[in-house]
Amino acid sequence: MANIAALKRLAQVQLSVVGTPTTIYTAPAQPPNAITVVIAFWVCNTAAAGHSYTIRSGTGALTAANSLFEAKAIAANVTDIFDASQEYGIMTLNAGQSILGYADVAATITVTVAGVEYT
Repeated sequence: MANIAALKRLAQVQLSVVGTPTTIYTAPAQPPNAITVVIAFWVCNTAAAGHSYTIRSGTGALTAANSLFEAKAIAANVTDIFDASQEYGIMTLNAGQSILGYADVAATITVTVAGVEYT
């Protein structure tokens, strides 16, 4: 692990709807021993109504077994914050692993991910 980058925003995307997951972030595939440490997630509902979202991580076809947050409700105009200073701790992704997500309604939920890539 020769190259150590600083804490940065890894991704910021709006989620699509159930059935068509949005790739939020994919860890670098090279070198094969690369690791990404995710420090925080911000999940923002920009709509005037409550909605729900699902976020999963891993490789391949991600199912409920890979869920970080499954059908989590979020109120209107609210941001959920999940970070290492809370009970959630950090999350690591190995080379090529992804974080995907979807919402009950497209273009209402924005996900921002921050972390450090070690390559």
